[in-house]
Amino acid sequence: MGKLAQASCDIMMYIYRGEVAGMLTEEFKRKVEDHIIKQAAMVDHLGVKMDSVEEGKVVLSMDVAIHTTNGYRICHGGAFMTLADSSMGAVCFAYNKKVVTLEANISYLKRAPVGRHLRCVATCLHNGARTLSCACDIFDEENHLCAQARGTFFVVGKIE
Repeated sequence: MGKLAQASCDIMMYIYRGEVAGMLTEEFKRKVEDHIIKQAAMVDHLGVKMDSVEEGKVVLSMDVAIHTTNGYRICHGGAFMTLADSSMGAVCFAYNKKVVTLEANISYLKRAPVGRHLRCVATCLHNGARTLSCACDIFDEENHLCAQARGTFFVVGKIE
């Protein structure tokens, strides 16, 4: 295949996936938000919000509320992990791939008491045909690193 033909194929693939010059369209961004937050009861219950989405990077955030804490009134590890897993899953979704989590791990680095605002920045490390590897960092409003997570995701289909 010639260079011009390959370039045409690449451009058509961007258009098919809802992208223009590497940036996701607003319609596709809404689709990601709807799937990752509005259709996921746990994520919605935690109050997770979509801040930004682009190919290879997603930013989600949440406020630490009383219903997201443990007995010490700090953010529960499960709430941290839900934010991390959802952010990394959204990165995969932004590549037009439906995924399930194969494995994930998280390191808790700083506590987040009630009232803190958490921001999770997730990126794709490997975008394969069958699996994706992602990582994310969770920061508080003072930009302190509170947690880091990594995950591997299995592709179960394409976004329709």
